[in-house]
Order: sequence, then C-alpha cells, then structure tokens
Amino acid sequence: MRGGMVLELNASDERGIAVVREQIKTFAATKSLSSVGVGGPAFKLIVLDECDAMTNAAQSALRRVMEKYVRNVRFVLVCNYVGQIIPALQSRCTRFRFSPLPIDALKSRLELAGRNEGLTIEETAKNAIIRLAGGDMRRILNVLQAAAASADNVITEDCVYAVTAAPHPADLDRIFKTLLDQTDYAAALALLRQLQLSKGLALVDIVQAMFDRLSQIAIPDEMRLFATKQLAEIEYHLARGATDSVQLPAVVGTFFVARTFLKAQ
Repeated sequence: MRGGMVLELNASDERGIAVVREQIKTFAATKSLSSVGVGGPAFKLIVLDECDAMTNAAQSALRRVMEKYVRNVRFVLVCNYVGQIIPALQSRCTRFRFSPLPIDALKSRLELAGRNEGLTIEETAKNAIIRLAGGDMRRILNVLQAAAASADNVITEDCVYAVTAAPHPADLDRIFKTLLDQTDYAAALALLRQLQLSKGLALVDIVQAMFDRLSQIAIPDEMRLFATKQLAEIEYHLARGATDSVQLPAVVGTFFVARTFLKAQ
C-alpha cells in the first residue's frame, strides 16, 4: 500500500474470495483525508496483477465491489489471458493490449542483466532465451535466474532448455525425422516415448514446439494443414486433463494418417 491511496496485490497468490471481501473491500470502503484534490476528487487505486488467476467466485465478488465504490476507487486489472476473466468483469473495464517487446530491446536488457549478475551468456543461449520468452521480459529474467542457479556463471543453450523443460531444437529434429520417415508405427511410438522419458518432457510442451516448427519444415501444405488441425485438437485434450500416454499415440498417428492420405492422392 502506498500512502493509503494505492493498493497493489498479486492476484495469483491472493486469489480467493476472502481477499476481495477483506482486503480489497476494506480498502475501497475507507476514504482518505486527501480524497479531494485541486482538480477534483483524488481516486484511490487498486492494482491487481495476474487477476486471471482469481477464482470465478472472487471475480464475481470483485465486480460487486467495483460497482459499489465506483465514485472513489479505480481498478487496474493486469492479466495474461483475458479469456480467464469473466464477461461481467470484462464489460466494466477498458482494454489495453500490449504487444510483445521487440527482439533488440529484449536482447539489450538480457545482456544488461547478465553483466550486472556477472554471467557469461553464450550467443546461442541468448537466442534460445528470447525465442522461448515470446516477447515477455519477465519470462526472460525468470529463465536467466533459473539457468544461473544451475550453471557455473556460464549460460549455455543446453542449460536454457534444461531449466525450462522445453524441447531442444535437436530433439525436435529427431521427432520430425521419426514422424516423417519411420514406416513402422510401433517403432515410431517407442522412439518418441523413449525420447520424452529420457529428456523429461511434457507432451504439451512438445506439441506447442511442433506448432512453431511445422511452418519451417519442408512438407506439402495439405499435410501441414492436417497436422496443425490435429495437433490443436491434441493440445486441447491435454489442457482438459487427457494423459500423455493416450495423446502421444495420437501425435504419431496424425503424421502416419497424413502420409497415407497424401500417398492415396
């Protein structure tokens, strides 16, 4: 809390309805002695970071607080996924979307952080961190912190992929080579399962990395479109709680079906 006029909360940590009823409502209900400024009323400000992590019950309670104290309080809701915010709450807000930061800016800040921490970051490691961050500077710092904790002041590309549990480009090459060249379904499935277990990779991370690589590999457009659609279905099922042991055969089957379909044409 700043000077009694600003309340900042990380909604991913304090996400329940009790926080809304106790901390937020109590803060909004009280008026500051400096509530009247030179140009009119000086509004209190409530900033909720990562509010998409709040439960639906907490968001509904927050909506009622926003309506009741609209005369003296303004709310700033910061989120990563706007789809996780209930429509009733979205309708009471003005949206501001922020695009990913440019690569040059990300690289400059990454190098500055490395120098300040006394780290040597290899060029391939810098490119890997920036690629995995997707324009998010906070994720870059989190990855750098994790890599620095597991390395001896020298950050390598392998170290970056190890701490993020993301598929290494070399592993993706092996996956696509298996899916596109292997003629035995059971052998292809066994190879991918062994790779997943030996590298400790989650299937959802593999599928997401395959999306990015699909646009770069040399395959017919019909096969690319079919694979994209099927991988999207698989990712959806994984997000809904499907198991890797069931969905991994579906990944292998997607490419075997696509290859059979193209040969039949």
